[in-house]
Amino acid sequence: MAAFSNPIAFTKGPVTLLTTLVYAGIVISLILVHTKLPTLPKKFPKGINITEAWLDLQELTASSHPYNSHSNDRVRDWLLLRIESILAEQETAASSDTEPRVHVFSDLSSNLTFSSPGSATGAGASGLSVYFEGTNIIVYVRGSEDGDDNWWKDPKGKPKNDGGVLVNAHYDSVSTGFGATDDGVGVVCILQLIRYYTTPGNAPKKGLVALFNNGEEDFLNGARAFSQHPLSRFPHTFLNLEGAGAGGKAVLFRSSDTEVTRAYKGSPYPFGSVITADGFKRGLVRSQTDYVVFEGILGFRGLDVAFFEPRSRYHTGEDDARHTSKESLWHMLSAALETTKSLTSDTSSTFVGTPSTKGGVGKFPI
Repeated sequence: MAAFSNPIAFTKGPVTLLTTLVYAGIVISLILVHTKLPTLPKKFPKGINITEAWLDLQELTASSHPYNSHSNDRVRDWLLLRIESILAEQETAASSDTEPRVHVFSDLSSNLTFSSPGSATGAGASGLSVYFEGTNIIVYVRGSEDGDDNWWKDPKGKPKNDGGVLVNAHYDSVSTGFGATDDGVGVVCILQLIRYYTTPGNAPKKGLVALFNNGEEDFLNGARAFSQHPLSRFPHTFLNLEGAGAGGKAVLFRSSDTEVTRAYKGSPYPFGSVITADGFKRGLVRSQTDYVVFEGILGFRGLDVAFFEPRSRYHTGEDDARHTSKESLWHMLSAALETTKSLTSDTSSTFVGTPSTKGGVGKFPI
């Protein structure tokens, strides 16, 4: 008579099989969490047009457009026209007896010279000196609690309320790539945020400063040039939208503190890991983002959200619209929308603080 074999006995064969299945389940689950993009909703928030954003991305990334190139000049002109078109549709820029609620600054005067302390601040080799003439575009959507005065016209003027919100993306690309996710998706997301916050019923309580900076790929120059503009005195918090890989999910790279991270928590598809922040701290990720300027130099409190995978397409010809998707765009846009909604509606003193850096607004409340 043959001996009966128990398939679930605590012996080598069953234990090995069970362990393999458990680990396989964990690995498959992690892969799905990291790679599966959210499906597009049937109905988008009022003021958001994902089809328009996708078409804008095609236009923006039709060719590479590095800083100081003719193609970059064309992108800048196109951006100004798109902003003007959005505001005209929303009728927020129409002339009236009161001050307009939206102000557009085509900043061709901010310039600066600085010497780099090293790659940790995204400025390359230690001792490198840089002179830069900025070509940033800044859109200020006035908050309902901001007042009506144009305080920035006075060299010593100060905003009525503390704690404005900055959202940033750079519109230049590298010469070797089309810049779809570095940083085209970030740019078109901000265009949609402008459309959203100028839609009737969506006006923010705290003002929103939308910065399209130029020259990020060369030592984060555009963000540095922003420090010379009067509007840099207004934000206390920021959201930086970036790309360090083509497509996939937009990852919460790092944040300055717990309080500001809570604003991101309300995103419909939150996604982040401490590994990315540690990668920057340990120098494993050698490229930098504008986060280090806003947080480390200007003293703002904020978040760095960026595409990271597949890393092999970073700064290559495959960083194009063909290798990303509407789902990736929506993943970043939905996070940007919920984060800025949270920050602009926070009228507490949480983000009001004394400067922690020269000219900065500080990390800790008074």
